[in-house]
Amino acid sequence: MGRLNEGAHRRRDAGELGERNAAHGTIKSIRGTTFVLVTKQSELTVTTSAGTNYHSPRLIREAGGEHLTFADLKVGQRVAVQGERQDSTTLFAQRVHIPKP
Repeated sequence: MGRLNEGAHRRRDAGELGERNAAHGTIKSIRGTTFVLVTKQSELTVTTSAGTNYHSPRLIREAGGEHLTFADLKVGQRVAVQGERQDSTTLFAQRVHIPKP
C-alpha cells in the first residue's frame, strides 16, 4: 500500500513540474539574452536562443508586419513564457507572448 502512495506522489510531482513549463509576469531586468520575470510566486530567470519565438499581434502590426525579436522586450513589460524548465529558478523560453498592455 505504501508503494501506491509513493507512486501517486511521483505522478503528482511530475504533473506539477510539467505545469511549471509556463509562467507569466513582469520583466524586471534584461541582460544579454536572458531576462528576469517577476511572477506572483517568485522571480524566474528566462533564457532565450535564436530559436525562441516572440508573439504579439499588436506589436507586429505596429512594426509593420515584421517578426518580433528579443530586442522588442522592455523592462516593465508583461509577458507570458512557454518553454522547458532548466531548474527551479530557470526557464528556457521556446515562446514569449507579449499581451496587450
